[in-house]
Amino acid sequence: MNEHTTSPLGKPTRNGWKYVFYFLGFLVVATAFVSLKYRALPKKSAIVTFPTLPPEQVHALCVLGPESRATAQQIAEDVRNSIGADSLTTRMVFTGSWSDKRCSSLEDYVDLIHKAVEYAREPVSRQQSGLLQRYFNLIVKNKELPSHLWIVGEIVGSREEIEHRILRLGHTIRSQREQFGADATVHSYVTVDPSVMSTEEFQDMLTRELPQVQFKN
Repeated sequence: MNEHTTSPLGKPTRNGWKYVFYFLGFLVVATAFVSLKYRALPKKSAIVTFPTLPPEQVHALCVLGPESRATAQQIAEDVRNSIGADSLTTRMVFTGSWSDKRCSSLEDYVDLIHKAVEYAREPVSRQQSGLLQRYFNLIVKNKELPSHLWIVGEIVGSREEIEHRILRLGHTIRSQREQFGADATVHSYVTVDPSVMSTEEFQDMLTRELPQVQFKN
């Protein structure tokens, strides 16, 4: 009696094995092709970074106190127009009652200025001294670059305190120019209580102590 049985699938032929190898080879080639094509593309969740240019100037804005919505909008537009097409080579920094911040785009900077000027806290002399100290530190930190210094809001305190703050600002700017040859332009939206000092006296002091000051109000 013959004990050998035949498999219902039949014997694999030589051509059948060829087809299996062909199929495996196709998978290897297809995998390699897909890998080469897409390996350089970032994932959807990856952060795409772009090359940045070295800064050639700095715009630093200090908000001493709140202004009206219309004034806030005007200041934001003045800053936008001043920076213009140079935003990619401009370092944009901000000091205010909210926080210190550095913006990477002109639109973010303008939006921050608009909100910060309108919603700034009411000025208090002691707090304003600390705020101006942070502003001085920003100027010193960027002392190698030509700078546009924007100062907004009411400066408060006694006559002596106000004079001291302006003298310190002037000294900081002059040191910057003497050591690094970097020019600085001051854009003043600063006001003062007329019972402490008249507007004319205040602007005369700014003109005397600050180089290239431009009055915006």
